[in-house]
Amino acid sequence: MDEDPLVGLVLAGCRIERPLGRGGMGAVYLARDAAGDEVVVKVLAPEVALDPQVRRRFAREGDALGRLPPHPALVRLRAVAADAEPPAIVMDLVEGAPLSRLARGGQDRLAPLAIARAGRDVAGALAVVHAQGLLHRDVKPANVIVRPDGRATLVDFGVARDAFRSGLTRSGHMVGSTHFMAPEQWRGDPLDARADLYGLGATLYHALTGRPPCTGADPAELMDRVLAGDVAPPRQLAPEVPLELERVVLQLLSADPRFRYPRAGDVADDLERVLAGQPARYPCLVPDGGPRLALLPGRRFTLGRDPGCEVALEHPTVSREHAQLRREDGGWVLRDLRSSYGTRVNDERLAGARALAHGDVVRVGDVRLRFDDPLAAARAVRADAAVAEPAREARAPALVDLLAARGDPRAALALLERLAPDPLEDLAIAALLGQEAAAASAWRPEDGALAARSLARLAGGDPGGLEGWLGWWCGARATLPAQLVPEGRAPWAARVVVGGAARDVTLEAGAPPLQVGRDERCGLVLDHGEVSRLHATLLRLHRRVVVRDEGSRSGTRLLGRPVRAAFVEPHAELALGPVRLRVEAADDLPGLPRAGPFHLVDAPRFERLAALAHPSTATGLVACLHEARAAAGADALARALAPDDAPGLARDLRETLARRAALARAVLPRLLGADPGDDLGAWGALLARRRGGLGPQVGHLHA
Repeated sequence: MDEDPLVGLVLAGCRIERPLGRGGMGAVYLARDAAGDEVVVKVLAPEVALDPQVRRRFAREGDALGRLPPHPALVRLRAVAADAEPPAIVMDLVEGAPLSRLARGGQDRLAPLAIARAGRDVAGALAVVHAQGLLHRDVKPANVIVRPDGRATLVDFGVARDAFRSGLTRSGHMVGSTHFMAPEQWRGDPLDARADLYGLGATLYHALTGRPPCTGADPAELMDRVLAGDVAPPRQLAPEVPLELERVVLQLLSADPRFRYPRAGDVADDLERVLAGQPARYPCLVPDGGPRLALLPGRRFTLGRDPGCEVALEHPTVSREHAQLRREDGGWVLRDLRSSYGTRVNDERLAGARALAHGDVVRVGDVRLRFDDPLAAARAVRADAAVAEPAREARAPALVDLLAARGDPRAALALLERLAPDPLEDLAIAALLGQEAAAASAWRPEDGALAARSLARLAGGDPGGLEGWLGWWCGARATLPAQLVPEGRAPWAARVVVGGAARDVTLEAGAPPLQVGRDERCGLVLDHGEVSRLHATLLRLHRRVVVRDEGSRSGTRLLGRPVRAAFVEPHAELALGPVRLRVEAADDLPGLPRAGPFHLVDAPRFERLAALAHPSTATGLVACLHEARAAAGADALARALAPDDAPGLARDLRETLARRAALARAVLPRLLGADPGDDLGAWGALLARRRGGLGPQVGHLHA
């Protein structure tokens, strides 16, 4: 056999020692870095690297790994050389054996509970992946490495993609390993985190039984069985599998993603329960004093005395086929089958059909059953980028600033909106004070850098650029607490306009993202052959709107420039391929003068204007003197907002108030022509006498 030409070469700072594996896309090598440590170098095959699309996908793997925070069950990225020849990615070497080698039937097979432990580790890793807005899309036994100590590591992000994008694959093109692909991957549907959970279920099934959950003589037959959910329970093939572990796997393998686990963290929790000898969480009927009757697998469950019923109940008041429970689009629905003694829900006789809720009591004849669906509420919220936005709570801007600077998760949204200049602030300053003042107080790059550093502390790393941060937000916002936003700066009501008012789509603050494309499931459908099935997404933050291209074929342009992710200014033209649209304000633009003593702007902008002794800041500076007195209540306010770090927040609040009061004492005498010292009443009277000649006012409220 010819010697591998890469052996002995240095790629990405690592000397290649020997190949570990090879595939159609390239090869994986054992190498040593400059310090002599063993590492893995993944290299694209030269002939494949000629394809720009493949190179981009390879670069995406490096980007995906680089965005992930450290986790014991995730392989660690060391370096990416996407532009090298050949392109290479350097990762930690994970010692151990792939789960595919440890499956039932193999010489080194793992016991079922050891497989459950590996599944728990992988589920924890997927929770981190999904929180960063990423999908793995190729969870399979070969990509799970079980270390000698029994811990598992998830590897190979070669087809990972951002959950907020459609990826670089063509519409309808499948990416993944066929026996472990979710039904929605076979159909070419938009994917969310639940596709990875199906892959985890198929991986555990294979490890427990020695075969994948669905097989077929050809891809068409395999697809039919996957789409039908034609899965034999694991215990039919491997009786030693614990019953509760089987039920976790079956819930993961639901053909309908709405009835799988909603989040990877829920899977990790249930596998931990199984390891502790406790029951997992799944839909079931619980008779008084009897074992739980799992509603798995399948969609239809007949309750009756006939032994062939899915839920067999031996009681003389139960008809042979008494009632039927079905999974339907809206949840679980119960129907009586013309039984002799009737069916009741919460003591009401069932007439027709009725949807069941967690905790409902069902009486089948005289048999009492409790309907349990512990994860129903979590499943009601989609697990992908369209999860509900966290609630907003208005607070004094200074408090939001302080919490943002500390990387408080409640200020994540405020920080996200500060990563780039806000044109609405420019509009406000220009309308109130003129272009000169707007230019003097303009947003500066260090403002965005400060916001990025605070976000990095919160996220455990910097995903890089606006696109990376938006991906993080889309994955993490479902787990974030209510967001604190500056009071007094109401968000504008945005709408999307495509070719006239008839196509208006309003973007509400706190609403899920608006997916735009040719697919009829998009919130805004653009029926044009050059528009991709899922072309772009519009996301309303608080005051700002973001457009993100979804890997479309013809691209997205903002003001004529190609963009992957960008803040959208009001009335700016967007082009999705040949289709033009605008994001407009549904009412008057914010930032224009509003009712009240003055218009609120960000603290850095106000302080820059004040340092220039701009007359527009006089009212705000007098307010700074008054609000310095609030320092006495800083401790109580800090305890209410941050009980775990109340002393630090109180100290920062007092320092902020004192600094702004000092700025006011230095500037106000020049603006008002006198210095009343500590007499706040005199400062107010002086301001009232001079107010008419000071012009429009801006300010930044504190506590």
